[in-house]
Amino acid sequence: MMNKEYLLRTLRKWKFPVLAEEDNWIAFRYQMNLIRVWMQEGENGGVAVSLGGLFTADDDTELALAYKVCNDLTGKLMQAKLYLDDDNELVIASEFFFRTCEELEYCLEISCRTLVNAKKQFRIRYQEAEENQKLLDELNKE
Repeated sequence: MMNKEYLLRTLRKWKFPVLAEEDNWIAFRYQMNLIRVWMQEGENGGVAVSLGGLFTADDDTELALAYKVCNDLTGKLMQAKLYLDDDNELVIASEFFFRTCEELEYCLEISCRTLVNAKKQFRIRYQEAEENQKLLDELNKE
């Protein structure tokens, strides 16, 4: 079976409807989050799972804080990478390889949980970084 067929079987088993589908990716909701899964063609290739649209840096200060938080969390979280794309939007991603449908289901569940956890951690850490930056700005004004 092809990767996409395994993924569709897993989503049916979980009773998650497919929201969008193209040749090499599928989108679905997981705990109120839009998850996209990209698959390599062929059997048992790589899978990339991503969560985006959560945050956009609008100025240089937000961009610097977001980079700091992304770098910190990427180093601390296992199986998740946080980065800003070319449009300064936050992307949280996870990648894995599998051999069987059961491995795909297991790894996909871990990836989805990890992405949601990373989203929560980013929001907490970014708010803390903003507060710290405000304190530093106030101290520098004095």
